[in-house]
Amino acid sequence: MTRMMKTPPGKPIGQPAVWNLPQRRNIHFTGRQQVLRDIEQGLSHSHPVPQILAGGGGCGKTALAVEYAYVHKDKYDIVWWVRAETPSTITADLASLAGKLATSGQMFDTPRQACNAVLHQLRKRKRWLLIFDNARDPEDLRSFLPPHSPGHVLITSVNPHWQSAGKLQPVDSWTREESIAFLDARLGGIDEAHAARQLAAALGDLPLAMEQAAACIAQADLSIGEYLRDYENLWAEMLGRGKAMGAYPAHVAMTWELSLRRIESLNPTAAQLLTLCGFFSPDHIPLSMLETAASELPAELGFSIVHEPARVEMLNLVERFSMAKTGRDSLSIHGVIAAMAQDRLDPVERGKWAAIAMRIASTSFAFDSQNPQSWQACAEALPHALVTTLYAKNAQVAAGDVVDMLSRIGRFLLKQGNYGEARSLLEMAHELVAKTHGARSPVAADIANNLARVRHRLGDLAGASALYDRALEIDRANYGDDDPHLATVANNSAMTLVELGRLPEARERFEWAIGVYRKSYVNDNPKIASVMNNLGFVLLQMKDYANARHWLEQSLAISESNFGANHPQVACVAVNLGGALRAQKNHPAARTLFERAMKIDQAAFGNHHPAIARDLLNLAQLLSDREKYDEAVPLLERALDITETSFGPEHRETVLCLKELGRALKGAGDTGRAVDCMMRVSKIMAKSTGRRANETVVGDEGMLA
Repeated sequence: MTRMMKTPPGKPIGQPAVWNLPQRRNIHFTGRQQVLRDIEQGLSHSHPVPQILAGGGGCGKTALAVEYAYVHKDKYDIVWWVRAETPSTITADLASLAGKLATSGQMFDTPRQACNAVLHQLRKRKRWLLIFDNARDPEDLRSFLPPHSPGHVLITSVNPHWQSAGKLQPVDSWTREESIAFLDARLGGIDEAHAARQLAAALGDLPLAMEQAAACIAQADLSIGEYLRDYENLWAEMLGRGKAMGAYPAHVAMTWELSLRRIESLNPTAAQLLTLCGFFSPDHIPLSMLETAASELPAELGFSIVHEPARVEMLNLVERFSMAKTGRDSLSIHGVIAAMAQDRLDPVERGKWAAIAMRIASTSFAFDSQNPQSWQACAEALPHALVTTLYAKNAQVAAGDVVDMLSRIGRFLLKQGNYGEARSLLEMAHELVAKTHGARSPVAADIANNLARVRHRLGDLAGASALYDRALEIDRANYGDDDPHLATVANNSAMTLVELGRLPEARERFEWAIGVYRKSYVNDNPKIASVMNNLGFVLLQMKDYANARHWLEQSLAISESNFGANHPQVACVAVNLGGALRAQKNHPAARTLFERAMKIDQAAFGNHHPAIARDLLNLAQLLSDREKYDEAVPLLERALDITETSFGPEHRETVLCLKELGRALKGAGDTGRAVDCMMRVSKIMAKSTGRRANETVVGDEGMLA
């Protein structure tokens, strides 16, 4: 009997100006009216708290969040969907909102800065809704929830332990009546009421299982009773084979298996496509990624991916069976379906598909730290690169490729400012590299160097220094003492020594690195200028102002020769040189350099970049030295606004601005505001006891300022 299927609605009319929901409204959405009312009530307070939709896989948490957004879209100017599986996906999705908010023409060095700017803007706005889908742990979201803001937050998670983060709204299976109502709407009527109730009972009223069963009934032209018999027969088959159902609900496993067998009989390559998708991140799997690496696929699947008629046929089939949601340029599957796609395979097949998926993702993840044009493509491919690499690692296949991918992704996350995830991946690579490339290989040294850079930024200075020493030892054995690669690692390690207070050792390494670079490059090479700048900075800390000026003046001349007079690197050196002149009480010359740096940075970055905050801070400190507190205060207020926007309210750069602002306010006679600043500093420092306040802001290329 042929079923009439309703056409899903198109783009919603009257949606908010800023809107990125990945799904159309579900015309078959059923029940949940009390939960929807509870969410609305929880968000209606003057100080709304996040609403957490928590429940097991397949119970409809995401569908509920989507329905809430559509029902209440008139209340919001911004509705923004965030993939919350990892901090890197959260950062990327929130960073993409920055352009929509038009935050004063700001430029950002990393996605984390853009993300912080978004959170800063949202704290000032009303009428917005953020939906964090599939969040794993409250700690992952801690720094991404705008505090004390009038906006609304919805979170979906299988983790029920969110009480400290907001109001828990449990999401369970449907009631029996809701299941029957769904079947009636989805199938265009029910003429087997008893069989429908039996099916709902067999499927535990689980929404995902009910949706898959209804889709299969409609597409295979079955009666509910016929489908129920197939389901019971499969159950008996699985029990007879002793087949475990995995960690996901057995109801979904059974309905999924029945649908997949139907798909296999109609189009085997469509079934292969679903298997492959099980090894990617479930959301937004780009068809272009599969097409680019089609040669990595089994021949039939590769052909169907690159030939449009075959591809369209495959995609239509998996969508009609509710196994995937397809778009013009991507497809998505449910996370539970992805898990079942893998569990169906034996270890050998699982390893084969894991290796294929990682090679495909690797093709799209061509990270080049020196080519910013590659970074956006890597950001889009990151969830798939990360997931496929971890699956390949767990399947114990392609170990050398796994190490290379872990290293590549770790370096990308380091560049993007996601230091926690970068550390985790680089530590995995560090543990595996001895077996794949050798403990004293150049690859092992490279991983140690990058892991040291991450640990430095996370405040583990002792751990970073030990790793740098290990990398230097390996590189010295492989390259000799005069190789510029070794000098680069020495420069990185010296910056850690600076923060450890081991200034004479840092000075020695910087001087040695300059000597090595001079043997390898002409004297006006910008690498030499960079290390000269770092050496000058160290000498400033050692109060050796004359030698600091000597090296910084050389660095400035080389930087101007290579980049021109108006390059940001010139500004960076000018700031340090200005610091040396300030220390020597040459205030007019110092001010000229600080103002020059400000002019360069404003032309390069606009008025709301961390470099501008640095320049404002230096000018204000100079003014405070001369007791011109009334002039210093507005500069420091601007600097504080920029640092809070870029780094967050508890970052050490924010703390530094607060301290200087408190000092200037006290000097200007505004004791009340001065006390407020110092109270904020005290609270932040107390909160950060035992941990470093966020990450440091040392430049990725080693330019200290």
